Amino acid sequence: MRAKRAVACLGLSVMMGVINPVVADDALDQLFANEPDSTPQATPSPAPTPTPASIQLPEAPAPDPTGPRRAIEEIVVTAQKTEQSLQDVPISVSALGRAQIQDAAIVEAQELMQYTPNVKYAQAASFLPTINIRGFGSPPLGRNLEPSVGLSIDDVFYGRSTFIADAIFDIDRVEVLRGPQGTLFGKNTIAGVLNFTTAQPDFDNQGFVALARGSLSETRVEGALGMGLIDQLLAARVSFRARDRKLGMYNTLRDETATSDDLSGRIKLRWLASDTLTVDLGALLARTRTTGNAFELQQASQRSLLRYQQVDPDADAEAFNGHNSFNEANHSSRDARSLWIKLEQFVGALGPINDLNINLILADAQIETPYLLDSDFSPVDSQSVASQGPETYHQRSFELRSAFSSAGLFGFGQHMDWIVGIYGMQSAADVTQNVHVNFNGVIDSLIAGGTAPGSRIPQVPEALGDVLESLGLPRDISDIPGPFNLIPEAVAVEILDNATLIDARTLAAFFQTTWSLTEALDLTVGFRYGRERKQGEQSSKCANRPLCPAAAAFAGQRQFETRSTRDEIERSPKIALSYRLAEDISLFANATRGFKSGGYSGPLLAPRNLEYEPESALSFEAGIKSRWLDDSLMLNATAYRVSFDDLQVNLFDGTNISTINAASAVSQGLEIDLQWLPPLDFLTLAGSLGISDVAYGDFRCGPAQAGSTASDPACNSSGEANPPPTQDLSGRETPFAPRLSASFTPSVKFPLWPRRQIGGLFGIDVLYQGEQFLDVDLDPASHQAATTRINARLGIAPLDRRWSLIVNAKNLTGERERAVLIDQPQFPGNYATVALIDEPQYVVELRYNFGD
Repeated sequence: MRAKRAVACLGLSVMMGVINPVVADDALDQLFANEPDSTPQATPSPAPTPTPASIQLPEAPAPDPTGPRRAIEEIVVTAQKTEQSLQDVPISVSALGRAQIQDAAIVEAQELMQYTPNVKYAQAASFLPTINIRGFGSPPLGRNLEPSVGLSIDDVFYGRSTFIADAIFDIDRVEVLRGPQGTLFGKNTIAGVLNFTTAQPDFDNQGFVALARGSLSETRVEGALGMGLIDQLLAARVSFRARDRKLGMYNTLRDETATSDDLSGRIKLRWLASDTLTVDLGALLARTRTTGNAFELQQASQRSLLRYQQVDPDADAEAFNGHNSFNEANHSSRDARSLWIKLEQFVGALGPINDLNINLILADAQIETPYLLDSDFSPVDSQSVASQGPETYHQRSFELRSAFSSAGLFGFGQHMDWIVGIYGMQSAADVTQNVHVNFNGVIDSLIAGGTAPGSRIPQVPEALGDVLESLGLPRDISDIPGPFNLIPEAVAVEILDNATLIDARTLAAFFQTTWSLTEALDLTVGFRYGRERKQGEQSSKCANRPLCPAAAAFAGQRQFETRSTRDEIERSPKIALSYRLAEDISLFANATRGFKSGGYSGPLLAPRNLEYEPESALSFEAGIKSRWLDDSLMLNATAYRVSFDDLQVNLFDGTNISTINAASAVSQGLEIDLQWLPPLDFLTLAGSLGISDVAYGDFRCGPAQAGSTASDPACNSSGEANPPPTQDLSGRETPFAPRLSASFTPSVKFPLWPRRQIGGLFGIDVLYQGEQFLDVDLDPASHQAATTRINARLGIAPLDRRWSLIVNAKNLTGERERAVLIDQPQFPGNYATVALIDEPQYVVELRYNFGD
């Protein structure tokens, strides 16, 4: 433990940042250039084959004792819908590039987000990701909740976070934009945006193929091929990834190991239709097949375990042991497709405007996610949930925008850079849930019960138990061996059908202009106005069968069917100032307002919290972007404060998942990104630091912890006879919001075989996440302790990176971290969790790059 704390302190004391480590003069270049000639003078070597210009070694520079010889290359991002230097964007942005992602063997979004400050990613299933920035995001199991963090891939905005899985291969760059980004990216970007750019087609024939083997029987094959189909007219790039692995979870009852198989492919075409018109066309297909379930019991009553162990002697309630015990054949699938076309027309000068560039983007995307989940998380066959066929989300969108420059208004200032556009989207979400109630298992469930009062059949009084025992009978109902199969299978199972169907149409207009008032001072102003109409259908039904009322009582179901329409208006203004204090130092400040749509809860078992209202945020940022020491040190820092009104919160009352609006919440803190190329030519230092203080303002009607029965009458707005219990969470912290996150990444490159221009690389990642809660009710059982993960990599590659062999080791500290925790349905006081693998994991990757 002391060693872990020492490592964490080391990481924090250096104040490092993760900013795409692209170096103008590669460390290996410098080392090879300075390598002394060890060839004997009497036997001169033959003239070497000329090195291609793209990998030409620089001449050995003369020693310069006054400063470092290397410089950090400019990082180009599209955080404001146009190409800019990262240092010129007046918002908090981090960027990670292709080289870092490849070297660290990052193949999942969860790994990617660990390198950026104040960002957290969790995933209960392949189709249920949770992304939080600055402590806010859509909660776990929020299947019908609009995201708080927007997702853009290759300039296409996606309305569901699950599409992020389709970006994590053949990546060129990922940008993390923190804070509301509604002006340019639209609604549902209230916490920030993840902006992915995948590799583009090129006329140079080039590509790669990579093979990886790792722990848990992981096999990964990926590759890409870019080529010119018609010289200087049509180019293409085809990429793919196939990945099979075990998930580190073994079902002791079914003797099954959880597995996941992924297959993704993408094709992109670029047509240079004329000197001024470029047409990009892209298509993606992806599928994931998962068998098993990542949930396991973390805590259960002794009575529950005794009953479970009558069905499965190996059943337990111990997290991180890689075991669960479910009677159902759990499975889930994810099938995604996306098709997009982008036309870019350069017009140039047109009247009073210059450099006019027009973009039209049309896109169509869909995801289908059928699943079956053993929702009682036990070997008892009492309850399971499944989709009615595949759940689907389908979107069609268009964006027409233009970028141009003009003279300053009224002739004042130097010039103005404009972005003006309109955006439209139509989406349909069908979220369904069949709840299967097996009454043979219900008897076992009631006997097992949870730890909270009233959650089980009471024990027989001791005196009566003595009498029963004297007669040779079980002294308590819990002593009767199970499972019970008293009801014929044909009538024992009831199905409760629940559905929420939503159709949404959005249309918005936006603009943003940056006015260069002087050579040093820029003013940015933007505004977005949008309208959205949503039509929703919600229902819960039970077939007219004899046991239907009993099934409804057990599951907390009430039949209902409702339809309604919602109309909302989005207003997202922005203002920012940027001042260049010196050539490599700029200060910025901004104020923005973000908007997140309201909608429909569900699918619901009962008509409780049917709808929720929009959420809004007001953000203020001030920061510095700077380069020091002859461009060898990059330091960016941002202080912020974000106030949320009508914060959307997911509630799980033991049977029903719904969404409500908390009154308010506030997030404030600091983010630091830093990269340094010290005078030691072989060394690069990078890292990040995030400090975040997040708390509810007014949340009087928060969800109660398991076992609580108190309820504030003021919170019973629907007048229920038996309202769910509540607690006052005003002033308390929000879940999934660690106060401190940090990363430290020193990397070393060194020559191994100079004459063959082969070198080695070694790097360490120290990744720290502070303590946090994993459930909105702040139950002590959901408290997650702070973690310090250490990853390491060791590799060998030639200078031109024609090939590479890299060994990655992850979580060498064996940290225990959970992604999600929920109350076990029908068993208050028992808990189920998704625990990340706590054993060190190893991956060996061989990569070959080919082409010009």
